[in-house]
Amino acid sequence: MFLSILLWALKVPTLLLLDLVTILLSPIIALFTYKAEESEVTGFPSLHPGLKRDFLLPIFKGFSTPDAPADEMYYADYELQSGVIKFLRKYDYDTNWFVRYAYRILWLCRNPAYGFGQSLGYDSNGMTYLETRDNNELWGTKTSHSSFWKVTNPKGQIGWWYKMKWFYTADRAVVINIGYKLDAASKDGKKFVAMFFHPCRKFL
Repeated sequence: MFLSILLWALKVPTLLLLDLVTILLSPIIALFTYKAEESEVTGFPSLHPGLKRDFLLPIFKGFSTPDAPADEMYYADYELQSGVIKFLRKYDYDTNWFVRYAYRILWLCRNPAYGFGQSLGYDSNGMTYLETRDNNELWGTKTSHSSFWKVTNPKGQIGWWYKMKWFYTADRAVVINIGYKLDAASKDGKKFVAMFFHPCRKFL
């Protein structure tokens, strides 16, 4: 287990640097897109079947989510309470190029370097659970809780995932999500590196 934690910790600085690079370059990366049916690119069912969605050119795929299009921020209705999203929603998405461009930038900044995070992720092919403390049903609530999973695969590699929310006021919490996202869908079995920490996340 110690070696698995150490290996994860060695990946974190690289991914943090790639996160920063993605955010800084997002206005440029968001310019290079093409349209395609979602399921044909991601291998997962389309959120809006028949609708051609925006995807980053393959050369940039490591900078964003491999399991979702570049316009996911708009079509999946993310963060509708955000002031920026409320402002953008005042304009017509289909006819305003800049609005579509802004949504792609927001998606890149919300999920930077996810493709790289998957490439460096845990090989879950044939994995079995060694330890489970699953309180994930509380993740979307304002209840303090934690969850932990430990797994192994046929190569003998240990994977793990720790999630925690601790509310110190009615609507603010310390949030930790580290290890590997063992429940994330992936075509090649690689589970994303998780490395989220927020000391004062506000929940509406």
